[in-house]
Amino acid sequence: MRSSYSDLIYFLDSKMRLHVYLGPMGLVITAKNDGVSIFATERVINRTLSIAIQTLEDVARNLDFVTSWCRPIDLSGYPKVVKKMVKSALMGQELFKERTTPLISVAGSISDCVLEELEHEAEHIVVNNYGDIALKVEYAKIGLLDTKGNLFGVLEVDGTVGGVCTSGFGGRSFSKGIAEATVCIHESASLADAFATLVGNRVVVDSNKIKYEYAENLDPLTDIKGEKITVGHSGLSKSEIKDAIVNGLTFAKKAGVTTIIKLDRYVGVYPEKIKKSIKLERGFNFVTAKSPCETE
Repeated sequence: MRSSYSDLIYFLDSKMRLHVYLGPMGLVITAKNDGVSIFATERVINRTLSIAIQTLEDVARNLDFVTSWCRPIDLSGYPKVVKKMVKSALMGQELFKERTTPLISVAGSISDCVLEELEHEAEHIVVNNYGDIALKVEYAKIGLLDTKGNLFGVLEVDGTVGGVCTSGFGGRSFSKGIAEATVCIHESASLADAFATLVGNRVVVDSNKIKYEYAENLDPLTDIKGEKITVGHSGLSKSEIKDAIVNGLTFAKKAGVTTIIKLDRYVGVYPEKIKKSIKLERGFNFVTAKSPCETE
């Protein structure tokens, strides 16, 4: 495909998954019918590239808006991806009473939009945007990775799941929390993305071992000026780690969103029944603490 973007990279891997990398967007797209990839023709590849590029351009053209603090507004003149971002951010604000910008759900919203444009062409679709995943599947296994790329478990999902998104300290975006991975599972990747950030922000504990800094001191162009974000922590006790996980899960319960939180060698979940769908890697253990968030 010819493109005006010099930094556009795309290719098919050995599993016939389409990789698309452009600016801040990095997509790995699986799309199949009867187990056969739809990316066997140049037509489908070009169409998918056009969809991905257009979606990113829609965000870029509205950058001033999506990097400002979110507020209720008439969205009739905005593209689909921006509408998704704003609606998810507003829902997150309402549930968590924390101001956000629409960028809180940008990766998940892009994944959702690309999937929706491919829905009529494939029965099995997975759109992975740097760990923020939109799915249309009957069944799939998803590796659970922390922000350093370490695998700590495998999650099984069915057709009720539309989005699996991950946020955490040390990742591509700032976090107010200390979790190395906060994974939220929802019908929508856009909402899962917003919730992952907001729940992740609550994975904290009162400790002088955690260091914070104003976001603009680390990135003058940040969209969350005036907000303190985590810049480091070390030497937390086992009880502090567990308390931080439980604090995050308490907010997950409030939002009613299925959540997996990984910190150090511990993993907490809400609701409890999701444990049956998770196989942890050796050396990791589920948090065991009586709490309102149902860990046991």
